[in-house]
Amino acid sequence: MPQQIIVVLMLICCIGIAAVWAILLRRRLLDVGAHAAMLQADAQQRSSWLKHQDDEIKWLRSELDIRPRLVRKTYKILTLGVKGTGKTSLTLKWANPLVDLGTIKETQVERYERWVSHVLDNDVLTEHVFQIDDWGGEHIVEAQHELIVEEIHGLLVVVDLGGPNANEVDPDRIQAQLREFQPQALRFLFGPKMLTVCKTVVLFINKSDLIPGTPAHVEEEAKRYYAPLIENLKKYSAQVNICILVGSASYGHSTHHLFSHFVEKILPKDAYDEHLLQRMKQNGGPRGGKGGEE
Repeated sequence: MPQQIIVVLMLICCIGIAAVWAILLRRRLLDVGAHAAMLQADAQQRSSWLKHQDDEIKWLRSELDIRPRLVRKTYKILTLGVKGTGKTSLTLKWANPLVDLGTIKETQVERYERWVSHVLDNDVLTEHVFQIDDWGGEHIVEAQHELIVEEIHGLLVVVDLGGPNANEVDPDRIQAQLREFQPQALRFLFGPKMLTVCKTVVLFINKSDLIPGTPAHVEEEAKRYYAPLIENLKKYSAQVNICILVGSASYGHSTHHLFSHFVEKILPKDAYDEHLLQRMKQNGGPRGGKGGEE
């Protein structure tokens, strides 16, 4: 009898242990199932992301296929003048008007770019850009060499009425600059290649604020000081456009005319876009007559 009881008790223990194992196994299976479901959901999400990225890549490729081809057309403008005439200040006034003039450092040559227009023609988008080379005054010989060997579309010659920190007109400095651009030097500048490619030559008489009086009087006096150079430049007016401007880079007098003038004389008419037309209308062009001389 006791032996039978022991057997029954052992059976009960085995059944209990089996039940516990069954419960643990069931829980384990549930955990595995939940983990598998989570992995499946994660895989589906990753698949969805990959599909979205693939669709986006296909869309970007289709956009690139229909996007116009970008072409860049550069027009080169050379700034020339002796040291201290305010060439760099003047160049930056119209080429990059947002620059801090206090950060300018003297170097052999500074190159600036100014976007002019974007013109779409069928599947080609042409970007028209002015490249302005501003040569340091002590490197005027190298600048003249560039004018001879490179294709220059515009020339900006800067002279002044007084040196740095001047309070009045300096006749000796004016005479020195007249000697720098005497007829022999101009013949050297206005070579066959330059006259073939260059569209306009601008003489900018800087530091007009040194002459007191009305704007008309200031302009008349400034041109009188540089009359010999102006007359020598006029000799080339049948071959290239000559423009004379009187102004002040420091005060911004007449500097806004430069961009409009270079656009009008250099840029082809089919290179105008709506933005440029509006800007030209707002700024207007430089004063003067028509034809080869202004």
